[in-house]
Amino acid sequence: MQPVVIELLGGESTGKSTLAANLRDTAQAHHIPHRLVPEYLREWVETHGRTPTAHEQTAIAASQHGAIQEAVVALTNDPQASEEAVGLVFADTSALQTAAYSAHYFADYRLWATTVTTYPPGVRCIRLLMGLDLPWAADPGQRDGRTAQEAVDTHLRDHLHAHAMPFQVIYGKGPARTQAAWIALANGLARENWLSPQPAAQRRTDWVCQDCSDPDCELRLFTGLLAGNAKRFSTK
Repeated sequence: MQPVVIELLGGESTGKSTLAANLRDTAQAHHIPHRLVPEYLREWVETHGRTPTAHEQTAIAASQHGAIQEAVVALTNDPQASEEAVGLVFADTSALQTAAYSAHYFADYRLWATTVTTYPPGVRCIRLLMGLDLPWAADPGQRDGRTAQEAVDTHLRDHLHAHAMPFQVIYGKGPARTQAAWIALANGLARENWLSPQPAAQRRTDWVCQDCSDPDCELRLFTGLLAGNAKRFSTK
């Protein structure tokens, strides 16, 4: 089996957990082997009744990455999976997210160097960065506000660009967000058979600009493509 880890990254209240669950359901509907790894930080906060301190960040990052590794092993060892199958591990989120939180809240950048999310040979990684187009929603004890959301987004973008780590930005509300992420996965893995039949002009649409850090530019590009797709379908 070809295991693929999908790391969902982004600031608070950008839909990571919801998208992870929706992608899991989509994979299930397509009969694609998969695993879902929830966000360990949320579990940690709920268990301890507080947010972590600076010295606790390393252990949280290690636990998150360890859970992803365990899911990869479980998926790879699935006796019902064929050798040529692709298996998906939806990670909400990865150790990179913990490093971004550490940089924002504690001005501690050391985790960036120690949380390189490497995986065993043969394991691919696709990183999806959540766009900032969703309305911010309060979650007492878990979220701090739009300012923190934007700051963490900036930390993630800066690190991904600085280290030439490919990623795609996902925009859209409700089903459109899930569809955008699923198309990104299918295109990235050259699995067009995972998509519903589409006109040739719509296939392999690489609508995300990986070399641009302007969220407004990305959002305009995304909404323009959605409008164009809707017009094509309406004329069929």
